[in-house]
Amino acid sequence: MFPTALSRPGKKTGWFFATWFALFFCLTAAAQNNPLVKVSVDKLTNSDSVHQTEVEPATAGWGSTIVSSFHVARRPGTIGWGSGGIGFATSTNAGATWTYGLLPGLTINSGGGTYGAAADPSVAYDAKHGVWLISTLPLAGLNSGSSKIGDVGISRSRDGIHWQKPIIIDKTHLDDKNWTVCDNTSSSPYYGNCYTEWDQAYGSGDVLMSTSSDGGLTWTVGQPSQDHAFGLGGEPLVQPNGTVIVPFSGFSIESFSSTDGGKTWGKSVTISSVQEHGTAGGLRNTNLPTAAMDGSGKAYVAWSDCRFRSGCSANDIVFSTSTDGKTWTAPARIPIDPTTSTVDHFLPGLGADYNSTGDTAHLAVIYYYYPTSQCGSSCKLYAGYTVSEDAGATWTAGAQLAGPMQ
Repeated sequence: MFPTALSRPGKKTGWFFATWFALFFCLTAAAQNNPLVKVSVDKLTNSDSVHQTEVEPATAGWGSTIVSSFHVARRPGTIGWGSGGIGFATSTNAGATWTYGLLPGLTINSGGGTYGAAADPSVAYDAKHGVWLISTLPLAGLNSGSSKIGDVGISRSRDGIHWQKPIIIDKTHLDDKNWTVCDNTSSSPYYGNCYTEWDQAYGSGDVLMSTSSDGGLTWTVGQPSQDHAFGLGGEPLVQPNGTVIVPFSGFSIESFSSTDGGKTWGKSVTISSVQEHGTAGGLRNTNLPTAAMDGSGKAYVAWSDCRFRSGCSANDIVFSTSTDGKTWTAPARIPIDPTTSTVDHFLPGLGADYNSTGDTAHLAVIYYYYPTSQCGSSCKLYAGYTVSEDAGATWTAGAQLAGPMQ
């Protein structure tokens, strides 16, 4: 599919993150009182999807270029996994205009692919090699009862608009929940390494890591942590010194790390246990952690948790920090609403401004919420955000981005 261009009225974005941030462009527009702009449209017509659906966005920025990727044409759970294709929306002028399209060569619906569906896009930029990467989960098992699920693929682009066919880096048909990151610190001994995480949900259950040192052309075989940590939803982060920290959801919120450029991976450590209020309304919520890093290499991990509420009556967004990936602070509550309120907060997305450090590190969290946690079948869903300019010591009042949705 040929890329399509869109224009955005109003001011250009003036403050954006050099890290992954779902729905980033929506947050920036809202923060500057600009109108929200549709940057992509589902044009697929395959019969096994619910159309006019684009979900699970992941976004990365570098310089004035912003690349977002997302599911297009979601398949209903009664049929199976994933979506008809994986889309992208790219701005090369800090959000003033956008170009969108579908990743080619991935699914049978999007230009020469062999997979019936795909899922879980993640966006990264490799500064050393000047290449954008989108990792995806091409789906070999299309039915919800299949014993097969996904492979792991990497699509490459020099400009974020023209994409090559994917390189399949794991073909076991056992994989889920991939995520990719690159070492973009020129002084790092592993500058130019990129790391892709996934878990073998239909195999060993291990969280696996693969490394590329040539701009995503070739990748190592996936390696587990030293203790073969079981889990889902890892989001690797790279410190300026080259250390890779991988927060993920296991039996608790956990992490493991590598100090040798991904040659070996250490034992997992516990960040925190999780206390969770079940999400009402039948909403799918696996409560995976979201992670980001400031310019000093301080890691931030956030998730939803009810420990600060009497009787676990609703969830807050909480976060923990670490400077080495081994020792983590006790969870701190983001005070979006009072602990006496009925508001339930969940599905957070965390971003950090890599140009900020220390006590003035800039953070932002997007989240979903129900005004009333015990809403049964009448739940009304909203999206909101909050910002901190002092490394999470204080936060702005929660602001509504979207809703109500039902």
